[in-house]
Amino acid sequence: MKIFANLLLSAALLALPSLSAAAEHVTAVYTSIAAAYAPFWVAKDKGIFDKYGLDASLVYMRGTVPTIAALANNDIEFVQSGAAPFINYAPEAAT
Repeated sequence: MKIFANLLLSAALLALPSLSAAAEHVTAVYTSIAAAYAPFWVAKDKGIFDKYGLDASLVYMRGTVPTIAALANNDIEFVQSGAAPFINYAPEAAT
């Protein structure tokens, strides 16, 4: 019974995120200052990114070309934007 309890405790500890691990840094871009982007700001203000181990930087970028360039160069990790401006940049194999 003691072995089972130790195994269960070990499994539970492994399932929890490491408290000593550094948060993963991500840069998130939003392309408009509008209510549609409120989830980004609320998540940042309420510490939701931190809760899940993300050190998130929120960056406002205007324009499809600079946003796509930053994404393609791995300068940013993700973009919250409407899809229409980005459709022309999708590879033809994906269509």
